[in-house]
Amino acid sequence: MLKLVAAIALTGALGAAMPMGLDGDEVQQAFQDMLGQLGADGGGRLSPAELEPIIRAGAPHLSVADVRHTISLMDGDGDGFVTLADFQRAVNEPPPAEVVPIAFRAEDTDGNGQLTQQQALKVAPSLLSGHPQLEHVRYVLQHADADGDGMLEQEEFTAALAALQREA
Repeated sequence: MLKLVAAIALTGALGAAMPMGLDGDEVQQAFQDMLGQLGADGGGRLSPAELEPIIRAGAPHLSVADVRHTISLMDGDGDGFVTLADFQRAVNEPPPAEVVPIAFRAEDTDGNGQLTQQQALKVAPSLLSGHPQLEHVRYVLQHADADGDGMLEQEEFTAALAALQREA
C-alpha cells in the first residue's frame, strides 16, 4: 500500500535508504529495529506519536497533515497503531492514488512544485507495483516532460505514473 511511506519511515529510523523489494524476514527485522530504537511499549506496534518523528526525519519538509494522513493510511486495520502486518502491507502492496501527491511533495525538497528527473526517478519506483525496469521508468518520466523544461510538475508526474501503472 505505501512502500514510499515505509521507506521514509525506515530512512528516518535507520538513517539509511531502504531498498525496495525487501523479503519478509528483512521487513520484519526492519520493523523490529524501529520498535527497538523507539523504546516502544513492547506491544509490537507503533503509535502515530512514535511514527511522526520517524517520518519527519526522512521527509522533514512534509506538512503535519501529510504526515498524519500517511500514518493513517499505513494503519490497515484502523486501530490507531501500525503493526508488523500493517508495515508489511505498506512495503508489499501498491499504494493508492492518493499517495502520489504526498510522495511528490515529499521529494519536492525545495517546494517549487517541480521535480527534477533525478528526483522523479528516485520516488517513482516506490509508487509502482512489482519491480519495474528502471530504464523504462526513466524513459517514461523523460517523455512526460510536456513543456521540455527538464522538470516535472505534479500533473506530468502523475500522468507518467498512471501510464506506467497501466503497463504493469
